[in-house]
Order: sequence, then structure tokens, then C-alpha cells
Amino acid sequence: MGEIEPAKSSAPASAGGDSNYNRLQQRLKGFAEDMDMAKTLLDQLSTRIRMNASRAHDVASKAADTEFDKQPVALASAVSVALGGMGVDVKRLTEQASKVSAKAADAQATHQRLYESLHRVRSRRRERTPKPGAFNRHS
Repeated sequence: MGEIEPAKSSAPASAGGDSNYNRLQQRLKGFAEDMDMAKTLLDQLSTRIRMNASRAHDVASKAADTEFDKQPVALASAVSVALGGMGVDVKRLTEQASKVSAKAADAQATHQRLYESLHRVRSRRRERTPKPGAFNRHS
């Protein structure tokens, strides 16, 4: 077996500067991309599970046809059934990853639509913008 390598960070790089708008846009895009990657990997896993379930079923059938001992045949059949159930669950996860990816992309587009104009105005002027609540009266 090979060495286990630490996972590469898929966190988006800093947007640079002091722009919360850019950071959030980058994070939402990165999250949507990560969920798309998860969907791709789950699709691959689902294919492998289906193939292994089919192989286990074939082994159980061939063993049963040759009047092999009943216990290994039953175990191979149980493995096939378990893998089939696992395949259904992975398919659900794949669908959820796809939905989350779409929602992240929608959130990014909505954020961009609502705040891009304000970001352009704020980023072009030299004066600093007061923090929210700076002009609230304190009683």
C-alpha cells in the first residue's frame, strides 16, 4: 500500500485587499465547485458499487448453479443486496450534492446582483466607508 497523503485544501484563495464582497463571491464559487466535484466523485462511486453488486450477484448465481455450499452462496447474495442498497444511498447523496451546488451558485448570483453595484462604488472611492451602525444614536 502507498503512503497516505494529506488532502489538498480546496478552500478558495484570499480575494486580496479588504473586500468582503470579493471574499464572499470567491467562497460561494469555490463551494459550488467543491459540490460539483463531490457529485462527480459520488457518480464514480455509484458506478463502482453497481459493478461490485453485479459481480457479487454473478458469483452467488454461479456458485448456486454448481451446488456449492449454501453458506458462501448466501453470503455472496447478501453482499450483492447490501451493495444494491448502498448504491441507492449514494445516488441520493449525489442528488443532494447537485442541489447544494445549484443553491450555492444561485446564492452567488443573487449576492452579485444585489451588491456588485455597491461594491464598485465603494471600491473606487478613496474615503473609507463607516462601519454599519456608525451613525446610530446611542441613548
